[in-house]
Amino acid sequence: MEAVGRLEGGVAHDFNNLLMIISGYAQLLDESSADPKKVAEYATRIQDASSKAATVTRQLLAFSRKQVLEPTVLDLSYVVKDLAKMLPRLLGEDVETVMELDLQLGTVRADRGQIEQVIMNLAVNARDAMLKGGRLTIATSNVALDASYYQGVVVPPGQYVLLAVSDTGIGMDAATQVHIFEPFYTTKEAGKGTGLGLATVYGIAKQSNGFIWVYSEPGKGSIFKIYFPVSMLVWIPTRAFNQPRHHPQGLRQFSWWRTRPFSAMYAECTWNPRVTPCWRLAMRRKR
Repeated sequence: MEAVGRLEGGVAHDFNNLLMIISGYAQLLDESSADPKKVAEYATRIQDASSKAATVTRQLLAFSRKQVLEPTVLDLSYVVKDLAKMLPRLLGEDVETVMELDLQLGTVRADRGQIEQVIMNLAVNARDAMLKGGRLTIATSNVALDASYYQGVVVPPGQYVLLAVSDTGIGMDAATQVHIFEPFYTTKEAGKGTGLGLATVYGIAKQSNGFIWVYSEPGKGSIFKIYFPVSMLVWIPTRAFNQPRHHPQGLRQFSWWRTRPFSAMYAECTWNPRVTPCWRLAMRRKR
């Protein structure tokens, strides 16, 4: 009920602010009809406010899993690579972007626009957590989850494509992790976030039949992992995905998990999964 109340209050607050902006500039527009420059400026402000209102609506639809999808067969490594040139401009020069992409990735069936939104939202969230800059890592891989793994977490055994986004930021404590996927929950200062970014990521993951985990510790950064079921359909690229003999800096082939049963990987790695209440899944390192 607390989350529902926050959702209702957040929606009302955001839309009230946007409507006030639209109403105010519409009045100024009417009063300044003789000045073309002011008319253009006020019209632009109205358009910006309207776009923000539409964005809030789309994010709410994604969270509620009622947004209309246009699923296609995707290779997530290609999707990430297509965003590679744009991400540095979004994140700023203080953030190093590293991509660890499996070049023999299985396909998933999902809406490309929504997957891009997931990556962008997680990247922006990571940027905001790295107050003095740091490293953002985006990885893709094939994973096979077996029955022994299923005993510990709410992810059915099977073949999955993993999209992982990690950062070297300030991290989160357990109390914060419990709420991070709730709409309009934010730890940012007023005016610096809607609190819908991670809620949207969660909604898109679930609408795409995926599962999302988060692991974080204060001062040690965070990692978000989304598991998408492997599609049985074949993806045919419309253009070549050049695979250099020597991978350029910032792009490394990441296929170790693809050929290893998860039980073997689980025994060797430093991660110990635990289930948090409801859909709030997290990871905890072995002590």
